[in-house]
Amino acid sequence: MKVKIEDDHLDVVAQAKELTGNQIYPGDVIKKFQQRLSQIRFRNNMQELREIKSLHIEKLEPKSSGKYSMRINDSWRIIFRLQKQSGKTVMFIEQINNHYG
Repeated sequence: MKVKIEDDHLDVVAQAKELTGNQIYPGDVIKKFQQRLSQIRFRNNMQELREIKSLHIEKLEPKSSGKYSMRINDSWRIIFRLQKQSGKTVMFIEQINNHYG
């Protein structure tokens, strides 16, 4: 599945092999986020992603918002929406956030 990251800082985090200085996100969250991106890119559609039970994909309220969440770990989530482009589904990642904090 094609992925577009809308947040500039998050886009840098997604591509970085090594980050220096103070980070917005904990190191383990960054590493797991990068792993999740690999899982997403390897799949063709949302149905294949839903087969990975550890992702716990949920549609966010209100349902009309078209936004979903996916687990990075027990506390952190990827917030995204889906859109068709040229007949293919594209995932637009808006942010990652701490679900409990």
